[in-house]
Amino acid sequence: LYALLRTRLLPDQEARARLNLGRLLLLHTRNPKDAQQALQRAKHLASTMLGQYTLKCEIACQLAQYHKTQAETSYQVQAYTDALQACEAGMDSSERPQLLRWVGHVHMCLAEVHSAGGDKARALAAVDEGVRACGQ
Repeated sequence: LYALLRTRLLPDQEARARLNLGRLLLLHTRNPKDAQQALQRAKHLASTMLGQYTLKCEIACQLAQYHKTQAETSYQVQAYTDALQACEAGMDSSERPQLLRWVGHVHMCLAEVHSAGGDKARALAAVDEGVRACGQ
């Protein structure tokens, strides 16, 4: 992936490559800062694109995973909120079926965060939202 990133790529290709690099760095190395840099660059690239809502959501979810590894709960919640906003922005697009699945996933992740933090009411509300999204 590093070699791929040294070549000239279209913004969506580079964003996806950086997302994959960040994911691999988070999963298989002890180098979270490099993972964060790759994911932040992917987020920046994606923010310049029209559409690509699923990609934007996926990047935000990976950033949430980074924040989880750093025990940064408020940033983790914000990243999941960003993911939900990307999904909401794309609900009128052809990406709607994928985005509905992402909405369900993100709400379940938020439920996990709130439950771990002891906020059972918010956890249950997130579960309800996730179930409702999956039923659409």
